[in-house]
Amino acid sequence: MNSNEAFLIVGLGNPGEKYTWTRHNFGYLLVEALGRNEGWKLQHDKYVNGYKAKGEYKGKQIYLLLPTTYMNESGVAVKKAIKDFQISIPNTLVVVDDTALDFGEMRVRPHGSAGGHNGLKSIEAQLNTIYYPRLRLGIGKSTGSYALADYVLDRFSKEELENIPQILQKGVDVIHRIITHGISKVMNEINSRKTDKPNLESQENKNV
Repeated sequence: MNSNEAFLIVGLGNPGEKYTWTRHNFGYLLVEALGRNEGWKLQHDKYVNGYKAKGEYKGKQIYLLLPTTYMNESGVAVKKAIKDFQISIPNTLVVVDDTALDFGEMRVRPHGSAGGHNGLKSIEAQLNTIYYPRLRLGIGKSTGSYALADYVLDRFSKEELENIPQILQKGVDVIHRIITHGISKVMNEINSRKTDKPNLESQENKNV
């Protein structure tokens, strides 16, 4: 990431009220929280196929994007936004849910494979590269015979919902640090230690 350039922060998820509190919308929730924190209003843009906001943080121009293409076509909106906002791909941070991490854990990566995530697959296909940074938000693994698609599209548990506000605030802080200090430094800080995760009593892709 070039800290002197504008940034695009993308939250992955599915549009519509029925998806709001599902695990697959963790990226949406964090970017919405960032917008609220900074007072940046998200408004729908038909051209980019998503909700967008624009603001400034510590002298840097920041754009937010929530694609409304549904998860499998997220890359369409991301590609349009990069072109419309004139953002470099290395300065495009994608916030995404991840079943490989325990609920509440976070990891920062400068690039990488899609790891089976359809939203990331779409972005990779549209941008023709895996070299874009991402902030991964842990949602835990499905258990027993619970299919992955059903798990990620299910709502957070009651215990998880109680911990969402503190996780989102932590995520906002991480994004602030990425903007200020760059991906490499924050990656070393976050990934070198196990991110504090909530103490839950129980914790118990087509548009996935």
